[in-house]
Amino acid sequence: MPATFTYTDTWPADRDYLRWLIGDTETTYRKFYDEELTEILSVRAGGKVNQAAGLCCRILSQDPDRLVLTWQGMSGAITLRELQSLYARRAVRFFRSAEV
Repeated sequence: MPATFTYTDTWPADRDYLRWLIGDTETTYRKFYDEELTEILSVRAGGKVNQAAGLCCRILSQDPDRLVLTWQGMSGAITLRELQSLYARRAVRFFRSAEV
């Protein structure tokens, strides 16, 4: 039976929404601990979820250990360098959307 997705504009916590935005939804191999996301969201981003997502993407673009967790779960031919570039571009998009 195929999985279904339902959209909701209310999330139990901003941290969960942040985790969804950055694609860190694999429970076995999480890229960020809950405490890290809470600190990034509340201290570094001042509660702004898009800014926190930009920071997380910037971290992912520069941390090979976290990138490997993403890379291993992907199918197809993509290099770690391409994945770094992808997260760097995502960081810029999130920062731009946080400025609005």
